[in-house]
Amino acid sequence: MKKLALAVSFVVAGIFTIALGVAHAQDRVLVNAEWVIEARGGHAEAISINRPLSVHVAIAGVKNADKGFMVRMVNAEDVTSCRVVGGTCRELPVWRQEGTKAFSQTNLIPPGNWELLVENNLNILKRMTVRVFVAAKE
Repeated sequence: MKKLALAVSFVVAGIFTIALGVAHAQDRVLVNAEWVIEARGGHAEAISINRPLSVHVAIAGVKNADKGFMVRMVNAEDVTSCRVVGGTCRELPVWRQEGTKAFSQTNLIPPGNWELLVENNLNILKRMTVRVFVAAKE
């Protein structure tokens, strides 16, 4: 078990070393934090932009994320209803990934108010911790 935890630590460290290496001097770091997300819960971070912008997102499970998590980029007005079955959810499909243990993507986001939403939707008993890095390419 300790070997597995050590291996996961090296993978997480590697992902964030790469993610930080992707961010250049002209990039603006929007998020560089660990999020603790309750079982069946979610955490969202606002991203407001006034022109199309290339954004890099890297997320890795740190603790209790072995079942995976969901990542979505949703319209800020819909972030609450996105978590309800049948609720309105305007999201950017290219940014959606379900059941992932690590997520890394760089893509354009159109102007508007968006929220990066990470959900602990597969873990019904334990809260999980994920490491999140988001940078905008200026």
